[in-house]
Amino acid sequence: MRRLVLTLALVAAACSSGDSATTGETTSPVTVPTTATTTSTTVAASTTSSPTIAPSTTTTSFVVPPAACAIDLPVSDSDEVLDVELAAFSVGPSSTQLWAIDLGDRPVEMDTLGDRVYLAAFDGLVASFDVDPCGLDWVSVVPPAVTDVVATSQGVFVVSRSALSLVELIEGTVTSFPLEDGVHTAVAGPDVAAVSNGTGLLLYDYITQQASPLEVGGRVEALADADGAGLVVGHGITVELRTWLGAPVWARDMPDAVTAVTATGGLVLAGLTTGSIVALDAATGTVAWEKAFAPGSFVQAGPVDHGEAHVLEVELGAVARHHHLDTADGSTVFINESPALQTFAEYDDELLLVADNGAVTGRSLLEQDLWTIATGADGLSRFTEVDVTSGLVIALSYSAERF
Repeated sequence: MRRLVLTLALVAAACSSGDSATTGETTSPVTVPTTATTTSTTVAASTTSSPTIAPSTTTTSFVVPPAACAIDLPVSDSDEVLDVELAAFSVGPSSTQLWAIDLGDRPVEMDTLGDRVYLAAFDGLVASFDVDPCGLDWVSVVPPAVTDVVATSQGVFVVSRSALSLVELIEGTVTSFPLEDGVHTAVAGPDVAAVSNGTGLLLYDYITQQASPLEVGGRVEALADADGAGLVVGHGITVELRTWLGAPVWARDMPDAVTAVTATGGLVLAGLTTGSIVALDAATGTVAWEKAFAPGSFVQAGPVDHGEAHVLEVELGAVARHHHLDTADGSTVFINESPALQTFAEYDDELLLVADNGAVTGRSLLEQDLWTIATGADGLSRFTEVDVTSGLVIALSYSAERF
């Protein structure tokens, strides 16, 4: 499932903090109470007129689901996270937890696609689960220090500090391509997946199954799919639209450094370190309007619906504001304001998912609360990522001493 999500850290320090991430240690293979087979095949790069990146060894690791939808993972060396849980809930007036899986004590990224949820742990473990009924498909291993996972019909793209890994959907075969060491961002389009790579991009072509580098002239900070029409790239103070093969369409300089981009409803929304969002016409790159928000806030731009752009502004520990902006000029149609205590939110298929402490609320774009799900009564549980797929709410929650 592809989410229309844009998280903008509107403080310059927040934008640079990701560069301090350290490489995790490689863990031992996952141990499960079943048999597993492993095969290795060296894949050579094909020779074409354009440069390509040769993938590393491809490994297949298929595991039969153990009983009770549980998995025995190696213990990580984390000293902060006490417990991570993946759970599925029914959606409705009285939401019911259908199942839950203890994932141990490691940071985890999540994405969903159809009736599957894909997990990628920081230490390199990747797993596929069937959501209904709960069942483990496979567990594979990719290079460690994982920062993102994107599930597509072509495979699961897992981004690490040093590699882009493509994990095959059925058996978990892994093919990895090297990246310059750093914190990367990725996006998947209809024909190509792109990941930031130093001062350029690495483009993986679904048809040729080759990865090719592309220089863009600056360190890439943000990527977005322009509704299938192309790739939006943010680097330095520049926002540009390129075809999925990398050809430039238009470029526009912003008043300040770009921290994030998204594209929806014919607009490209660029978040700047100054605390503003600049709206550009997706076809021409012409500036449509600019909107300033409180410095230090986190801003998330969601879908455009019935002539309104939905933007959530969160001042941590203070207040959350859901802005309804006129797409013609950025003027405020109305604002819904609510208390915000460690609150984050995501947009998922025109549904606003708001998490606060140990609960998550599904809210319509008309500000109507549709359902609420709560975790443990100890008050320490926090939803860190929530998605809706196959009629179920899939949620990752941490129970920790501090966050």
